[in-house]
Amino acid sequence: MPSAPEHSDTPDRGEVSNLDDRAFNELEDNVERLAAQSAEPTDSGPSATRGDPATPIRTQEEFKQAVRNAIDELPAEAQEALESVVITVSDEGTREHAYGRYSGRTSSYSYQFSRPDAGPAFNVITIYRDTLTRDFGNDPAGLRAQITRTVRHEVAHHLGFNEDEVRRLGL
Repeated sequence: MPSAPEHSDTPDRGEVSNLDDRAFNELEDNVERLAAQSAEPTDSGPSATRGDPATPIRTQEEFKQAVRNAIDELPAEAQEALESVVITVSDEGTREHAYGRYSGRTSSYSYQFSRPDAGPAFNVITIYRDTLTRDFGNDPAGLRAQITRTVRHEVAHHLGFNEDEVRRLGL
């Protein structure tokens, strides 16, 4: 049985090590620009559970709450599309070289063509706590913004956007 497609938010080690200095600096500048855009405050979403964005995220439960907040900030249509998606937090990001990963079929996939004996199709969004806190943990507001950006990025994959299309969205 073929495995579900997977998407990574970061280039693999081979891709990064093959970049020349100019390309690496451009990649780094682009990441910083996108992170800064994601750090801009939004007016949507429940503020009662958000707390002060400058408060550090120290525990796994606080990180999970930041992921929940990012999901709560999504438009209602996107939240509805997540009904069949399992969202997890993992510390395997270093191994995966990613901030997040979507595994599964897009929400527009037609199940009528699935083999009846193939079993249930699982759609999973994994948010990698270890890599996000490693790269953004010194800036609590930046970490929250990057969690939100990563959640949006992976939701876009579930909605059917490929990697190039997601990047064109600025995610």
